[in-house]
Amino acid sequence: FLSLPFCFGAKRFEHLWRAMRYYTLFVFVSAALWKIARGNIFETYQMVYILKAQHAQFLYEQPTSIHAMLLRWLMAHSGFCTVLLFSAVAIQLFFLVGFFTRKADLVLLGLMVLFVIVNYAVMRIVSFELLVLGLTLLPSEFWEANLNTATPYE
Repeated sequence: FLSLPFCFGAKRFEHLWRAMRYYTLFVFVSAALWKIARGNIFETYQMVYILKAQHAQFLYEQPTSIHAMLLRWLMAHSGFCTVLLFSAVAIQLFFLVGFFTRKADLVLLGLMVLFVIVNYAVMRIVSFELLVLGLTLLPSEFWEANLNTATPYE
């Protein structure tokens, strides 16, 4: 889906690339709004419940691993888990800024990278494919320089 803009010339590329940027923003904002609408972030032990459900088999099979020790510490400190969940939702909700300005795109890209890394470290959820969508948050100068040297197929 993301490769579609590269099939067109510079003018269409620009419009399609902007559309992909808005899709990237939507992915994060909608995830935050879903958590808020369902009330997940208002449940005190929600993150502890998520960790238990997500990692029950792992904790049983590898109880002495470093990741298992981290998980047990997190589950024992529900306040910290709540802060992690609020932080994740805040990061996702911050992507709303991108709908109004492109000036924060590099900050959003950094937050995206941080989100993916922490999500993998804590939840072991591989969402590195989201980083490909992060290309849409690169400054337009990056794409203009590369489009001017390429020969578009029209």
